[in-house]
Amino acid sequence: MILVFLLMCLSLNVFATTCEMDFNNPNEHNDRYGSIIHVSVTKISDFYEVSVKFPKEIESTELSFVVLQLMDGDAMLFGSQLDVTEFEYMSSVYFTLQNSLAVDAYLTSYYGTDCQSLIWKKVVFNEER
Repeated sequence: MILVFLLMCLSLNVFATTCEMDFNNPNEHNDRYGSIIHVSVTKISDFYEVSVKFPKEIESTELSFVVLQLMDGDAMLFGSQLDVTEFEYMSSVYFTLQNSLAVDAYLTSYYGTDCQSLIWKKVVFNEER
């Protein structure tokens, strides 16, 4: 019985990585590749539709995942990994956000493993759309 318990504990390992970033100071990858990430925001009634297109790879490194972060100053209000849709030459994410939640929003794309290449983009919500 003890052996079964030990085997279960050993097989349920979880690994996580935390990457430090400062949204006020773009990194080298932001400067070089930030302009090729395209964000489209459309206001519809009482919510925003956001569609973002990313290159499938940068410097021969594939897009791993994309994270949405809603910020209030330096405090994160909400964060979630988004579902990435793959196309032939690009990747895309799509989400909607209620107007009242349209604060400072950032999308961070992770290329490669761990914190190899991360590029963040601020989502600008325009009231006039």
